[in-house]
Amino acid sequence: MATLRLVLVLVSLGLVTGASQSVSAQIPVSVNFELTAPGLAPNTPVYLTGSVPALGNWKPDAITMEYAGKQRWRALVIFERAMPVRYRYTLGTKEQVGADERGQPLASFTVQTQRRLTVRDTISDWTDENTIVEAAGRVTGDVRYHRYVKGDDGISRDLVVWLPRFYDQRRQLDYPVLYLNDGQDLFDPATAAGGRDLGIDEAMDKLIREQTVEATIVVGIYHDDRYRLEEFSPENPRGQAYMNFVVNTVKPLIEERYRVRAGRENTLVGGAAMGGLMALATAWEHADLFGAVLAFSPAFSIAGGVGNFAGFDAIPWFVARHGEQRRPVFFYLDNGAQGVEAQAIQPGIDEMVALFEQWGYRWERDFVFIKDLDATHGFDAWRERFPNAFTKALRGARRLHDAAVEERAESLVGASRGAAEQLQTAR
Repeated sequence: MATLRLVLVLVSLGLVTGASQSVSAQIPVSVNFELTAPGLAPNTPVYLTGSVPALGNWKPDAITMEYAGKQRWRALVIFERAMPVRYRYTLGTKEQVGADERGQPLASFTVQTQRRLTVRDTISDWTDENTIVEAAGRVTGDVRYHRYVKGDDGISRDLVVWLPRFYDQRRQLDYPVLYLNDGQDLFDPATAAGGRDLGIDEAMDKLIREQTVEATIVVGIYHDDRYRLEEFSPENPRGQAYMNFVVNTVKPLIEERYRVRAGRENTLVGGAAMGGLMALATAWEHADLFGAVLAFSPAFSIAGGVGNFAGFDAIPWFVARHGEQRRPVFFYLDNGAQGVEAQAIQPGIDEMVALFEQWGYRWERDFVFIKDLDATHGFDAWRERFPNAFTKALRGARRLHDAAVEERAESLVGASRGAAEQLQTAR
């Protein structure tokens, strides 16, 4: 025991090196963490977490810090030995972490622990569930994420927002907006199913640069991986909750945070497969908010099922909500002619197109259906068809809007003429 004490003393004096230092490496060390947070009230609970068991292995409320006055919080942590650790400060959840002066989440701090160490940090801001996180990855253009946006159903979903070039510089401009389902598949192969995204960022950037369409904001809405089929089925309670999330949570948030042009003719919604079905259902239910739909290979009904995917039929839902009036929405639909597209999806599209015609919707004026003869079901086909789909949908929304404005103007002129004639007759 006396020998060990002697070694420790010599190590502390720097007089022993090599193998003897391995003994000191096993000695517990205590580190005092001191945080200054000017923006917090004194009674705010602040927590410390990090990459090792002594810091809770990133559990967001691992260590409760003690308020020490003058907007400072402290925590003493004992580590089993000197080691490099990563750590961060939170307000108790993974959504509420330290941020910089722009509101962007801070990267984790790093420290080499040692005896009698005091670590001092300052945090000027904190994130919340609607924090915008700037993207850094294989994405063309300016993409921002809103993490953990919570709907009325209690489920938190991410949003990804693609902004046109020079959005921040040209602050006098406002923009149409396209809402797309399956947001994780739109821009970034790192988050897309199978590692290949739909390339919406490249397609939009090219369309805008070539002046084929005007600059537009694109909003991708993530689905909940646990319930995608239910969320994209309009007759399912989860489908109704998802529609409410888009209309009551996502759309107001985007309109508050970004320079979105008002008017249903400037607001489009879209998706592919089940996401295409839900896009059309959302506009069907909320025709006062959306001027056009892009539905790629929309799965209106699947007879008998495909593989592990059970059969279903959503068309009765549309029929039940048809009503007397034709919806002033332009519907773009497409589908491939090979494989699953022809066998499972096309019959439902045929039935829906027949209903459109029966209800007085006209080709090109109110809707269009395009069959891609060589295409199978999947991202490659949808990626190829997107530019034409978006161009047609936006123009279709504008045409319907202009026709409605002209019709109202003619109605007003007719009413004025009729009133004038009645007045003349009365005289």
